[in-house]
Amino acid sequence: MLLKNKIPKKGKTPSCAVGIHNDYRRQSSRIVPGRFSRRISRFASVLVLGHKDGDISAGFTLVELMVTVGIFLFMTALVVAKYGSFNDGTLLTSMSYDVALSLRSAQSYGLNVQGYNGTNSFNYPYGMHFNSLADYNNQMILFADSSQTSGVGVYDSGSDSLITTYTLARGGDIKTVCAGDGPSDCKPVNFSAVDITFKRPDPNAIITARNQGGQVYTNASNPKVYAYAEIKVENASKNSTRTIVVRGTGEIEIKNQ
Repeated sequence: MLLKNKIPKKGKTPSCAVGIHNDYRRQSSRIVPGRFSRRISRFASVLVLGHKDGDISAGFTLVELMVTVGIFLFMTALVVAKYGSFNDGTLLTSMSYDVALSLRSAQSYGLNVQGYNGTNSFNYPYGMHFNSLADYNNQMILFADSSQTSGVGVYDSGSDSLITTYTLARGGDIKTVCAGDGPSDCKPVNFSAVDITFKRPDPNAIITARNQGGQVYTNASNPKVYAYAEIKVENASKNSTRTIVVRGTGEIEIKNQ
């Protein structure tokens, strides 16, 4: 009997070809992935670490250690350099707020229920005295203008009642003071001291000042009352300032310069 060769239909792979292909895949799965992964591992070691698998050892190279230490030293120096200026700025800001709060305390004394010397007398102004002269520029004085020797709103150290003396923190001081009708005519060179007081029931500030010689500026024999004042404070390093602005309306403002 004659055997006829079967011709595969169009689109189908002969069975012998399928067998050969499957055998090739089995051989490849046993050999190729192992060699390929080892080659990739060896290539990555050379590329990243600079040596082959057989040369790998624990620890850092000298170059890696030097780079790490250099980065650490740079960051440490940067933090130390910035800490001083940050600390000075923080202390100066705190000091300027102390000045502003002391003025608010004087305003509260003058307008609310603080009687003079434990009595029921509310006729005396309460205020703050600021002096830029060298022997007095590290403090500010809360006082009651009980004597009014030099006029209403002027601090007289020998006769007015001293309530509290505030010392400026961490070596800070009052750099300059000035008074005027506005910022344009507030010239520190003309002033040595400024007094800012409040008298019940008027919430407005009474601003008076002294010249460089310590004399009270007057207007028709009475203390001259200004509409604007500045108290400039500086830090212990003398490289940064804050300005406390007081207006005749009683408004208090802090400026960076």
